[in-house]
Amino acid sequence: MLTRPGIDITGYHHIINRGSDRMNIFRHSVVLSKSKSLKEHFMDVESKQERNSAISLAYAEDGYSQIEIASFLGLSKSAISMIIKSSKSED
Repeated sequence: MLTRPGIDITGYHHIINRGSDRMNIFRHSVVLSKSKSLKEHFMDVESKQERNSAISLAYAEDGYSQIEIASFLGLSKSAISMIIKSSKSED
């Protein structure tokens, strides 16, 4: 059974690539770095463009997974993936 490592996952390459344990380590490290909740990210969003910007920020800066964002917004993971991909190509 794995114990919860700190934020630094350096040296855990062999553990990270082991299926379900991979998500436990990744989630733990991501949770510690989130500065805003998803509700805060999308609070004042009024247009699709603002929503797409908020999706990109939640994903890139706060480390929310595409699945977490999709669940919160009621969209599919593939829709979130396409939005993130299009925002990267605009930069």
